[in-house]
Amino acid sequence: MQSLSRKQYSAFLLLAVLSLFLLKGESISSWPREVTTESGKITLFQPEIESLSNDTIECRSAVIFEMKNDTTQLFGAIWYKSLISTDRDERTVTLLDIQVLANKFPNVEEAEVQKINAYIVKELPQWELTLSLDDILTSLKLGEQADKNSEKLKNDPPEIIFTTAPTALILVNGEPIYQKIDNTDLEYVINSPFFILRDSKANLFYLKGGETWYSSSGFYVGWEIVKNVPQKLLALESSSDSKAIVTEGHSETLPTQIFVRTHPTELLVSNGTPQYASVENTSLLYMTNTDDDILMDINAQEYYTLISGRWYKSKNLSSNRWRFVSPDSLPADFSKIPEKSPVSDVRASVAGTQESKEAVLETKIPQTATIDRTSATVDVVYDGDPSFRRIKGTQMLYAINTEKAVLWIDGVYYCCDNGVWFKSNQATGPWMVATSVPPEVMTIPPEYPIYNVKYVIIFDYTPQTVRVGYFPGYEYSYVYRGCVYYGTGYSYYPWYGHYYYARPITYGYGVHYNSYYGWGFSFGSYYDGYDWIDQDRRYHSDHRGAWGPRGYRHTQYQPETSGPHRGFQKQKPRIPRPDLIIAGSKTDKVIANNLYSRGNKGVTQSGNRKFDPRTGKQKQDRIFTKKQIQPSKRSNDLFLDHSGSVYKHQNNGTWEPQENQNSRMQLDLPPKDRYEKDKKNQSETWKRENFRTNENNNNPQEKERRSQIGKDLNVQLNSRERSKERSQTFETKKEQYQYSPPQKGSIGKKSGKDDKDR
Repeated sequence: MQSLSRKQYSAFLLLAVLSLFLLKGESISSWPREVTTESGKITLFQPEIESLSNDTIECRSAVIFEMKNDTTQLFGAIWYKSLISTDRDERTVTLLDIQVLANKFPNVEEAEVQKINAYIVKELPQWELTLSLDDILTSLKLGEQADKNSEKLKNDPPEIIFTTAPTALILVNGEPIYQKIDNTDLEYVINSPFFILRDSKANLFYLKGGETWYSSSGFYVGWEIVKNVPQKLLALESSSDSKAIVTEGHSETLPTQIFVRTHPTELLVSNGTPQYASVENTSLLYMTNTDDDILMDINAQEYYTLISGRWYKSKNLSSNRWRFVSPDSLPADFSKIPEKSPVSDVRASVAGTQESKEAVLETKIPQTATIDRTSATVDVVYDGDPSFRRIKGTQMLYAINTEKAVLWIDGVYYCCDNGVWFKSNQATGPWMVATSVPPEVMTIPPEYPIYNVKYVIIFDYTPQTVRVGYFPGYEYSYVYRGCVYYGTGYSYYPWYGHYYYARPITYGYGVHYNSYYGWGFSFGSYYDGYDWIDQDRRYHSDHRGAWGPRGYRHTQYQPETSGPHRGFQKQKPRIPRPDLIIAGSKTDKVIANNLYSRGNKGVTQSGNRKFDPRTGKQKQDRIFTKKQIQPSKRSNDLFLDHSGSVYKHQNNGTWEPQENQNSRMQLDLPPKDRYEKDKKNQSETWKRENFRTNENNNNPQEKERRSQIGKDLNVQLNSRERSKERSQTFETKKEQYQYSPPQKGSIGKKSGKDDKDR
């Protein structure tokens, strides 16, 4: 190897390591990556994630240095920790304020390494590194899960209706409440997202489904297609720029049954008599002519269905005698469902599967942002004077007559809006960005509709900014016994006053889980259910509270499989990621799933996006250059064990230790020097641990040690392969994904009713 002075080597090493962290959004799914400097080239291999806690991550990476005009390769390892900035739209995680905890470069004296570290610690926080979210997700230790009973959810089954005919389920939140439409003799139902009208003069009810009108004299039953639409309905369509049509002759492709329900209900529909196919290598059957998840365990002769992440079983599909089944108590064959099965999507809801573990891990990764304290604002509007109710078992109060989540704690008002906490001395403001919230917030039970605010966390703050983040629980994704569920399962009574404010819902809209973007709504029926939601939003803009912070997310959901299509032939094909559609939107503009990327004033950075805090609009300029950064032509075949020894994966499946020339250490044996985190006192320092090398490779203890290293490295190999596969799938499909932004509309008025918990 070419001889370098200590000063030259230190300068090269510092420049090379710092240059690596210039990598920012460039081929994030491709590993390894390399940087060429004046002194040579450095190659960074895919990081191994050691821990992730809130917004802090710790990693280790193998590196190769190649000096200029020298073909010799120098192997090394670095350990580092960082804050994270997550962008779920692009599925990336940017590392901020990186701190190197330790490094190991054989043949470099310890004093020199410490000197290099001093430079790195000083300079490194200025740089960023962007990873794929799947790199992190698949690298985390799947076995180290949080408490499987972390959520006290309500899992009582809703009413489950099964039908074999084209059917529509129309949900009303409680008994219908009507509001008069100006300059007409019509009234509309304000406590339903569906467009339901009452003509008191003709004693008829009308329902608009897509481009079709239905009518009934009984509201709950007797709905029929209107062949000649009354002029007063056509006038409404004309005033809202909707297409007015006569629906005669279209009954063959429209629902022949309509169920109206005022309590939690879910609809399962098959296209005619149920048909089944076997699930390979199991005793399970799945229904092939439905888009719902319906399986049968032939051993027990019981049907299973998956609703909002929850399993229910019954001996009879039509009996409505369904019982809840915990995801860790399912028949053993559920965990044997092949990954390429047409029903492989349900594996995320089977405790112990790779998919369920990854889904749980996703709930531990926050969407983060930096908020400008001077420009971030919130506007809280109450229906009358502010009205509060006590949260049982606490001293906290929460506001019941506003769409915002407002709490009163020890004389101070706190409001959580779009993933940001605000506080005020008055219920009506003025509001300022909060730098902390009382710990009592974490004790809010799921019986209350503001339960989700406990998943919005303040990580840190400066005099100018606040670092915040929200976990998927803020968007109603919760963990129960090793799986993710949607919603708490509780029925929350909405506010009926001069205004109507909806509350979170769990059942009724065919909620499905997607491994890339969480939960989306679909309709288990013969028609495109989204068309039945009031798309004008003139009457139902106030229903956004029911869908959660992200809004209504319509999806035709179908996993990528090699098997036959599982669904109605007349439906649109379902795609892997839910479309984000806010109920009633009429535009095609793009909007992000990330709440912080929706143009909210005060957000300065979220994920890989930077914003003008005054306008909320994304900045186009980039602070850091990306010159010299490129994917390496090397194979991504270097791995580190926990001690920092470098191994290369061979084609025959074995692992070969990588040594530096003239190395004084044997990398195929436990290293004499190793940095390990001091977990006992949870300090952020690294201590040296001495090992005794064993020259006898036939020693049983040595064989066991080598065997364990091989197992650990194989786990890393599998996680990299899965990460690459997931990232490629996402990159292939993301151009197909559609977004629509919410539109402001009028709010329905109603007087005379108070809010009561069910």
